[in-house]
Amino acid sequence: MPRFLKEERVRTGRDWVAARKARHRAATDALVVCFAASARRRLGLVVGGHVGPAVERNRLKRVVREYFRLHKDEFPAGDSIVIAKPAAARLDNKGIVDHLKRAVAKIQKIL
Repeated sequence: MPRFLKEERVRTGRDWVAARKARHRAATDALVVCFAASARRRLGLVVGGHVGPAVERNRLKRVVREYFRLHKDEFPAGDSIVIAKPAAARLDNKGIVDHLKRAVAKIQKIL
């Protein structure tokens, strides 16, 4: 089973800033997805302490990373930053995936 590789992560501060400042943004009740075009598909996650305890934050990150790993082709080519809102902690795994799908679909429409 392939892992979530380093090449698939947004890692440098410059890339984070570029993606966060990009005008392409889509939100649901639980997630915000910021997008900046680049040559390859990469994912960045922001799940702050306001979302909930560490167990909830780690579960949310795990679900988003796994969805990205299995469905990379649904994401546009570029850097996608997923920001969790406090409402995300109340969702089950399927609910998180549904919100992520909706946000990515909105980004696809914008592009």
